[in-house]
Order: sequence, then C-alpha cells, then structure tokens
Amino acid sequence: MTCFEGGGARKLSDRLQERLFEIALALLEEAGYLTLEGLAQRAGVSKRTVQHDLERLEAWLEDEGLSERITLVKKSGSGVCLVCTDESKKEAAELFGSHLQKNRTNDNYERRLEVAKFLLFSHDDLTIQFLADQFYVSKSVIQKDLTWVNKWLLQYGLAVSKRQNRGVGIYGSEANRRLAIASLVELSGSRGGEDARAFGLAENINILRVDLAAFYNGLNRCPRADVGRIAEIIQNAENRYDFFLMDSYYTALLVHLAIAVERLLSGQGVSASDYPENLLTTPEGEIANEIADELEAAFQLKVPESERAFICMHIMGAHITGGQSLLEEDAGDTHSRRIGAFTQCVVTLVEQATGLRFSQDDLLLLGLAMHVKTSVYRLKSGLAKPARRAAASRRGHPAIYRAVWASGYFYRLFFHVTPTEEELSSVCLHFLHSLYRRKRRLRALLVYRSGIAEAEDMLERARELEDDVDIQDICVVGQLFMKELSSYDLIISAAEIAGEGTPVIHVSRKITDEEIGRIRAFACARRQEMFLLEERQFQPDAQIVWVTMTHKTMEAVFESVFDLLMRRGFSSAALSRESLEIERSGRSVLIGDTGYTALYLHDAHDFCAYGVRLTAPIAFEDGMASRVLFLLMGEERPLPEWEDEGYASFICQVFRAADREKEKEGAAH
Repeated sequence: MTCFEGGGARKLSDRLQERLFEIALALLEEAGYLTLEGLAQRAGVSKRTVQHDLERLEAWLEDEGLSERITLVKKSGSGVCLVCTDESKKEAAELFGSHLQKNRTNDNYERRLEVAKFLLFSHDDLTIQFLADQFYVSKSVIQKDLTWVNKWLLQYGLAVSKRQNRGVGIYGSEANRRLAIASLVELSGSRGGEDARAFGLAENINILRVDLAAFYNGLNRCPRADVGRIAEIIQNAENRYDFFLMDSYYTALLVHLAIAVERLLSGQGVSASDYPENLLTTPEGEIANEIADELEAAFQLKVPESERAFICMHIMGAHITGGQSLLEEDAGDTHSRRIGAFTQCVVTLVEQATGLRFSQDDLLLLGLAMHVKTSVYRLKSGLAKPARRAAASRRGHPAIYRAVWASGYFYRLFFHVTPTEEELSSVCLHFLHSLYRRKRRLRALLVYRSGIAEAEDMLERARELEDDVDIQDICVVGQLFMKELSSYDLIISAAEIAGEGTPVIHVSRKITDEEIGRIRAFACARRQEMFLLEERQFQPDAQIVWVTMTHKTMEAVFESVFDLLMRRGFSSAALSRESLEIERSGRSVLIGDTGYTALYLHDAHDFCAYGVRLTAPIAFEDGMASRVLFLLMGEERPLPEWEDEGYASFICQVFRAADREKEKEGAAH
C-alpha cells in the first residue's frame, strides 16, 4: 500500500484534455478512419483508455457547442474518424492546437514536480504504471519525467532508484528528503520567493498556511502542523534569547519546522548520523532544545535528539542579528580550529592562483571565517540559496572566481559538503571587497613655493591624477612644519624638502607630463607593493593529458572521458557515481571559453588533470566551451593537521597550463 490512495495530486482536466486534443488532432489529420489500436499506440495508452477518451471528447465537443459541426463517427471494423466541413476542420484544428499548447505550457514542469512529491512521500516503491495512471500519461512520458526528477533531486543529495519487479523510489537520507520537500513547498507556493516578513508577519503566516494546505491537498490530506503556532514558538525563542532571524532564514526555519512536525507525526525521523556530535552543547543547541520542547507540547509528539540537532543546524546556518553573537566559540574548539585552517588554505590558494596578496588583510580573514562558519551549516541544513551572482562574478573577476571555485575541494576535505554556486560567489565577494579596500587613492599633500598663482597651476595639473591620488591638503613650503607628514602616503612638492619618512616626489611649478607619469607609476608601484606577492615561485606546469573530440554535446564528452578513465584503471562504480554528482550546482564552472569539472575518485591517489579540446564550441553550464578540463582528486584524504597537501600548487599549475593552451590555440588561428 502506498500513501496515495485516491490519487488526489493530479490535475485531471488539464492532463485529460491534453491527450484528448492530441487524439482529436490525429483524427483531423487522417483522411479516413483510425483504429483504436493505432490511437492507443500514438498516445501510449491502452485501447480501453482510448475508448474512455473518445467518450470524453464527444462530451467536450457538446459542451463547447461544436457537436453539430464536428462529429465523431465510429465504424465497426474500421475505427473512428472526425467528420466536418473544410471550414469547420480548419477552425477545429486551430481550436484543438491552441488548447493543446495552452495545456502544455507549464504542464510538464508541474507534473514532474508532482511526480517528485509522490516519490518523496511514498514509503514504498511506486510502479511506473501507477504514476502513469495518476497523471493520465503514458509510461514513456513518466520515464522522461523520472530522468528530469533524478537531476532535480541530485542537488539535495538524493537520487531516483529503480529496482526490477518493484518499481521506483528515492535513495537518500530523511534529512535530504526534507530539504527537497521544503524546496517543493517554495516552488508551489504563492510567495514567489519573497522574504517571510515582506508581507507582515500575520499576513505571511496566512500565505504560508494556504501554501501548505495546497501542497498537502495534492497528497489527498490536510497538513497537521499549525503554521501560526510554530511561528509563535520561533518568536518566543527570539525574544527569550535576544536574537533576530534575518530575511528568508525565518521563512526557511518556519517551513522546515512545519515539515519536521508532519514527518514526525508520520513516523519519519532524521538519523543522528546526519549531524555532527555535540551540536546541542552550543548556544544554538540551547535554543533548539527550547523550540523542540515547545513543539512537543504543542503537537503532542516526541522530538528526539537527532531532530533537535536538525533544528540547531538551521539556526547555525541562519543570518542572525541582535544580542550577543550566538556563534562565539572557545578558541580551542575543534570546529573553530578547523575553520581557521580552512580559511588559511583558501586564502593561500587564491593568492598563489592570482599572484595577489590577501593573507595580510585581517578584515578578509575575519569576514571569511565568519562566513564559512555559517556557510557550512547552511550547506548541511539545506539553507543555501540558488545562485544569483555567480555569472557576474565570473565575468567581472574570472581569475579570482576560478580560484575560489577550486576551493570547493577544501569544503569537501574539511567539512564533507559540496558548496553551491551561491556560496562560492559569496566567498568571491569577500576577496573582491579586499581588492576594493586596497585600491584606494594615495593620500597626498601638495606643497608650493610661493604665490597663489603657483598653487592654482599645481592644483589644475593635479586634477589629472584624481584616479590615483587624493590631494587632501595644500600648503606653502614655509608652513610645512605645521603638518603631520606621517598622515600622508605621498608629498608632491615644487620645493626641495625632506619628507621625514613620507615619500616625496619633486615636481616643477606646472607639473610636466613626465612628472605626471612618475607620480602615477609611484602610485601603482605602491599599491602593488602592498598587494602583489613579492615573488611567485612557479613550479613546472601540471601534465595535462589532452585529447581532441568532435562531440556535439557535453553528455557525449563526459561519456568519452569516463571511458578513457576506466581504461586507465579508475573504478567504474566511482565514475558512475560521479556522473550523477557532477549535475550538482558548483561542481562545474565555465571561465571564458574553458570549462572546469571536479571529479572526486577514491582511487585517485595523486592530483591529475585531463583536458578535452573541442573541434567546435558546445554548450557547457551557462555558456559555450571550446575546451574542458577534468580535475581528478582523491575522494577522502586524512588531514590530521588540516593541510592542503599540495593542492594549491597543483591548481596553479593546471590553471597556468590551461591558459597557455588557450594562448597557443589563439596564436594558431
């Protein structure tokens, strides 16, 4: 028995009409009769279903007032046909076609989400025939739907499992099921992705209540979790512990708690193994316990420790303001030390890959560490958001984004999570803000010998330097003793003076073009001095195994590369798993016209890379790629001291080799 007796999830009229119009158009296109067998084969359904469809078609023609002009004729031994005048036939074709197009506009997408819902809530495997019957489509349509659903589920760590003689189900943890269910609630809801508090709290609760009612109505039952009561419990916790959940994190927690209550009432709990130990000993754990206690009292259920950890993860992953920081941990805490080591590895990687100094920017290090602390919990609890800024970051700052993307290896290594594009874009922003902070203009003092005319001439010429130099003050040489020279980065002087430790550039009264150039060169060098690495020690380029392919699709490229890797001794099981995993957001990236894909294989004992030259650009991610690099890393590497084990060096070599390959191709053309 499944939990879907009654089949309430289907949109009967839309899905029935789509097949009716397909049958009607087939009959219109045929000059003579069509057999029931022929129609059944076209529609992918049984003869009996076609018979029922024809009855419904007759009823529809009558309801629409068309039965006098368009008649369905059935003839024993011949089949059926539509009889009408040429004028009526043209009108009918346009009518059936427009209705069919209208029904198809969003129907596939909506049906696939409903199929995903069926699988997520089913306790047993479902047969393809059962799903086809629910949605009044053929088994072949459901097969295509399942392929789409599988790709959609991958981003939540789930997969469609098919077992012979049993049917299809979903493989994955209860925690990941809930993440997918929460996403479905959002996709089917009426808020359109808006923040929970954008409508006002009371109105939002009503909207969410309607959303959940509609969602569970598709499962032929009503939700048992009272959204308003759960909202009160969250607000009580905010007030008691003096914090405030920002923006969509409030909505996310509200939805996830509602789903948790529903699943617990159905006997479906998360596993303790889904969460790190000792979560509940943290300040967030205290809040989670408080919320869990109130849920127990409100809904008469038991909230075990694993579920309390689930709530704690959501709080840890949320943006919180007000009161004392909930994320303050003892300096000796293992997780904090792990975050510190992770941050250092990422910064070192970006430094080496770009040649830009970041490790001396304390604001960057602090901001990145705080971001990662919540990012890890967002990724583990499903609070990470879809990518919105990744494309802009890649276009505007490709070198930095490419290096940040490569840091996904450290996420897996240190925390066993795969970062999303949005999380990687956020990390990239931290580095870009660091760039911005250090690209300030030099603070300059302008010194003239005497006379207002001389001062005006110097100021007029200095305007050409405004992109590099900020003239903060001007004074005559006789008043120089009154100035605190150490507060300036540069002194531009028409008089022979000593800067007392502050650099001085001596210029003529009207500042010549050559002097303007010297000042600009100084400003550039000074910024580089504090920004560029002193010396880049280049290792030999990584040996990329290049092959040329003529494939037209990336699917074919991946298949060929995996065949190549299997011939070189890599595990077929690991490659099969990776073929599914790479569908996840963040595993592949397109920089310029070069695609990069990370492969994690347990039998990849050393870092290595394989490159594919394409004879013609093909679609890759959100653009067109002329070449693709596959980076092979070990699936698990023990890190007692959390070191990168040469990964940064490997990445720099790969990036440099890829850039040189691109230059060679450009020169050849």
